[in-house]
Amino acid sequence: MSLYYIRHGQTAHNTSHVYGGEIDVELNENGKIQAKEAGKKLEGTKIDIVFCSPLTRTRQTLDGLNLNKNIPVIYDERLVERREGSLVGKTITNEFIHDVYLNLDTTEHYDGLEPIKDAFVRVHALLDEIKEKYKDKNILIVAHAFVGRVVYYYFNPIPADRNLFSDTNSYLANCEIKQFEFNGKESNKSLTEF
Repeated sequence: MSLYYIRHGQTAHNTSHVYGGEIDVELNENGKIQAKEAGKKLEGTKIDIVFCSPLTRTRQTLDGLNLNKNIPVIYDERLVERREGSLVGKTITNEFIHDVYLNLDTTEHYDGLEPIKDAFVRVHALLDEIKEKYKDKNILIVAHAFVGRVVYYYFNPIPADRNLFSDTNSYLANCEIKQFEFNGKESNKSLTEF
């Protein structure tokens, strides 16, 4: 049972390097091109079901992939990007990403910023359901950068320093595709580790 994960195509928030989170924005022209190119990479890949974030940028990415129209698509709120609250529209800096945004041990709080644990709980609950309900099916998820990290850590251990920024393998560029295998295994980590 394979899980393919693709991050949405580029948006104006991505090119401006600002937080977008749950804000509903469209792909820019480059993002639409990226989606078509990703679709070509998926040609010949057996996909039985698609799970997609309901936000516009992920829906447009899914449309751009030009998959077989007979493949069922399930839009699931649990795949919406991390809620970023008061950070939306502010410039992204590596220092803040390292020290706060992706640090499991941070004590800083920002109005409306979804706690990392909450994002893990909702996304991992969906992955547990997929694993249980769709045995022997190949799944494609179309969602967001932070959600992609959460999916990555369903299959891989949390870094020893508990900072998700440390592991560059967990990051996805726009329209990057990663493949994971369930192989009947449980998640590699327990939510109690947080």
